[in-house]
Amino acid sequence: SQIQVETGHAQSAAVGLGPRPSPAELFRFCLPIERDLPPVSITRFASNRFQFSSPSTDFRPHDPLLLRPADIAHLKLPGPASALLGISVGFGSNFLSGIRSGSRILLQNGYHRAYALRSAGFTHAWCVVELVTRKDDLRLTANPEVLADPEFYFGAKRPPILRDYFDPRIAKRLRVKRMDCIVEIEIKISSSVATAE
Repeated sequence: SQIQVETGHAQSAAVGLGPRPSPAELFRFCLPIERDLPPVSITRFASNRFQFSSPSTDFRPHDPLLLRPADIAHLKLPGPASALLGISVGFGSNFLSGIRSGSRILLQNGYHRAYALRSAGFTHAWCVVELVTRKDDLRLTANPEVLADPEFYFGAKRPPILRDYFDPRIAKRLRVKRMDCIVEIEIKISSSVATAE
């Protein structure tokens, strides 16, 4: 479902792989549990407004997390706290992963590594595959493009496939300026007094 790859990023990802990786090295390339994270810059615009940016397309906000006193006992806070609301910004697991429905596997994540592997002549790779037996399950795993038209990806006679990136009749190379992914967070707090029942 991803219509573009940045070839420079794909090539740099493959540099450490080498021409003849062992099965263990290939596994770590496809499912990187430990990895160097891309740089992140942080700007504070006001006491309640922050901007985070990174050159990685995997950069994103995570779900807010509510922490209780036992979770924050080690923090130096300005006073006794009953809870702490945390909003983390960072990266996904970044595993090569797909969604299987019927006989098809839709590549969900890891496009640049899949592109790099195919460029180097690899035909097989390690991949985390989530099995979907009902279309309702797609809401838990699929990205918005797939959710908008799941029948196209899982039912069409000729869906987009990985080798389309390499077909000059379909693919086009473009020069684009480097872009950063930006996450902006603004905190709005209101407090009031209400009578107890």
